[in-house]
Amino acid sequence: MFFKHAKSGLNNPLIYMATLLVVMLAYALGQMPLMTVISYQLEKTNSGLDTAGFLKNPDFSSIGMSNNLGFFLLLLMFVSAFVSLYFMITIAHKKKFHHMYNPYERISWSKIRFSFILWTVLLGLGELVQFLIYPDQYYLTFNLSSFLPLIFISLLILPIQTTFEEIFFRSYLMQGLFNVFNHKLLVVIIVTVLFALVHGTNPEVSKYGVIPMMWYYVSAGLLLGMVTIYDHGLEIAIGIHAAMNIYSALIVGVGNSVVQTDAIWKVAEAHIWLTNVVFLVQALLFIYICKRKFTWIWGSIFKNNVDQIA
Repeated sequence: MFFKHAKSGLNNPLIYMATLLVVMLAYALGQMPLMTVISYQLEKTNSGLDTAGFLKNPDFSSIGMSNNLGFFLLLLMFVSAFVSLYFMITIAHKKKFHHMYNPYERISWSKIRFSFILWTVLLGLGELVQFLIYPDQYYLTFNLSSFLPLIFISLLILPIQTTFEEIFFRSYLMQGLFNVFNHKLLVVIIVTVLFALVHGTNPEVSKYGVIPMMWYYVSAGLLLGMVTIYDHGLEIAIGIHAAMNIYSALIVGVGNSVVQTDAIWKVAEAHIWLTNVVFLVQALLFIYICKRKFTWIWGSIFKNNVDQIA
């Protein structure tokens, strides 16, 4: 059912190529404010690093920038990419943008709220397990003056980044690839691999290793892709992704992460294999709860017919 409108509008491969090019260009242009400020601060502080070297392990406070400013500027590239994707889908592809969310005529905000709250609870429980095993790795970094603007950025701007990634990967690419392969599971696997490769440039990959980090990104991509297919819509995946990033921005941050914020707590050293195990348990619990609540059909991911809406 999610792919009901995949063939609507214009689906010429050249339009897909043009869209990818435009989104990449908008993403690059959105980086310019961040790059300009970083270059100025690097020169001002005489740190000896160039911009590329700094971004391998971005610590904005080390060059005299507030983490909130750095975080805000970092998100601008996703805002510009989101806007460009919207116009390419509606103007170039001549598709209805809300069909990127689901095959219906409205977005289910209740599903976004449900998945956001449920995944946040599961994140908290998983964090408690890791804290009990490695309590010495956690330290309090709460600062009210910097935390208040961080709440604004995290709740109003960060969801643009997570929603853009979900629409781009789990909707735009999955629907486009389904037109080619007509196979749900294959499409989920391809997009999951692409999702992992795109995140493979994050600083934590070099810090914690390619294999454990790719395992994590593939697991996250599979979860997000599967819930999209099972629920016939993007809302559940949007809620999960928003919960992941908002939680890491506001509640518990990790050193050497691509996102450096003034979260309430920081983890000095992430134990990524433990994180992978915890994530697997969280994902299974989440799917089980959603299956019971939304009456998902397990085998639907293997059925490649586009179900009709009654």
